[in-house]
Amino acid sequence: MIIGIIVLFVLNVYQYLNYNSLKQLHINYVEKTDADIAKLNSEKQELNRELQQLFAKYENKTAENKILEQKYLSLEWNYTKLNESYNLMIENYTLLSKEYQNLKEEATTLLISLDKYAARINESMSWFSKNSNIDNIDSSLKTSLEDDLKTECYKINFDECTIKTACLLLVNDEFYGLKYISDTSLYGKTDKLSSLNEFLSNRGGDCEDYSLFYKAEINHILDKCRGKKIIIESYIPIDNGKRYFINKRDTWYIRDAEAKPLKDGNIYPYVVCYLTEPYLGHCVVAFSKHKINESSQINLLEGAELVEPQDGSYLGEIGRTVRLPIKPDQLNELMIVISDNDLYSYDEDGWTGYQDFFSKIKAMKTELQTYLK
Repeated sequence: MIIGIIVLFVLNVYQYLNYNSLKQLHINYVEKTDADIAKLNSEKQELNRELQQLFAKYENKTAENKILEQKYLSLEWNYTKLNESYNLMIENYTLLSKEYQNLKEEATTLLISLDKYAARINESMSWFSKNSNIDNIDSSLKTSLEDDLKTECYKINFDECTIKTACLLLVNDEFYGLKYISDTSLYGKTDKLSSLNEFLSNRGGDCEDYSLFYKAEINHILDKCRGKKIIIESYIPIDNGKRYFINKRDTWYIRDAEAKPLKDGNIYPYVVCYLTEPYLGHCVVAFSKHKINESSQINLLEGAELVEPQDGSYLGEIGRTVRLPIKPDQLNELMIVISDNDLYSYDEDGWTGYQDFFSKIKAMKTELQTYLK
């Protein structure tokens, strides 16, 4: 029994010791488990934070992705439109290239036409230059005409040269039989301007032909009087019973007339034409102080004195007898002026001469040539 008690005691002691050991193990296990749970909870919280951050990033990326998708769709739409525009531009470019090529060909053709027109204008200006002086006449009568003008019509005395306008009537009419002949009679049409050679060959012409020839004779005489003081003497009819001698030898005269000297400096001759009736005009010679070289200078003819080339008589002044034009086709207003190298006409746009046309053609050519480069 004692042994049993001892065995029981030993067992109790063993159990107690084993219980304490197990209890300690349990305590250790619980503590370790709690620490693990705490660690896991901490890790879970960290993971939750990271997850929230990832969700936030995901939402941001989703929003960004939507924006990018919208931008992509917009870019795709723009690309489509740009591609359509590009294709349209290619079509237009092809069409414009063909049109440009056609325009270049037309411009080249126009340049050729302008060159021809400019050549014709140069010929016209050269024609007026050639027919501005009887020195350029191609006729067997040239020498005798010049001699007769020298003998009868101008007198050089020291530093003066006196020219009698009526004397040219004597030479032209009496010596060479030059008369007024209408263009219709000569050419079967109106407004044909005869050259000096044609005027001599035809033995006359209409008023503009006569004026052109008369101006050429005056220019010849002015060349002979170069360096001298020029005195131009016309005449006016007057009922005084006196004789006015028209040549320097005083062998030819006009009855009931007296001398009418032109004003000092009025020596440069121009053919001027004006309307005397509707659709009917007349041309005479104006003597001015000014040399007219371009259309903008026509107004300088104000105060020029007028002489009738068919008899040399004095007609008055521009500004009184005949006026500078205010508008086209008015009676007794200038409508045409012929200088030594140009013809000027008046219309709604003002005065225009061949040189003006030539300048416009030159400007047009320059502009066209820039397009052809």
